[in-house]
Amino acid sequence: MTGDAPTPKPPLSFWRCVARGIAEAHRRRPVSFYLLLCFPVVMALGVQMAGYRDNPRKFFLILAVMLLFFLVASVKAVREFFAITRAHLAESRRAFRETIGEEAFMADLVERARAARTRAQGNAPAEGKAPPEG
Repeated sequence: MTGDAPTPKPPLSFWRCVARGIAEAHRRRPVSFYLLLCFPVVMALGVQMAGYRDNPRKFFLILAVMLLFFLVASVKAVREFFAITRAHLAESRRAFRETIGEEAFMADLVERARAARTRAQGNAPAEGKAPPEG
């Protein structure tokens, strides 16, 4: 046998499946998700500011770093919110154009509505006449 037989892939272990799942989840999540996870950590580290009340420079430095972090996280979250909103609106417009916005669909819908209306008017009793009793 001189063939280069392909070697079978090793079976996936539980931890490899977990690692793949985590990697896939990281690709889906926006950056602001991780920034929001950092908020409690930054707030817990900010408790140390109480020890710097005697030194105004250190206090200002820590306060400035915390405020900068919150500003960056907030700006990033707002930008992602608008990106998600734009994507949603674009998808809504595309769905509208594929259904009601399409000329053939709209013409068929109008024709069906007219046919249903004429059927309903044809079955309704004429004004001034009493409905037949039976």
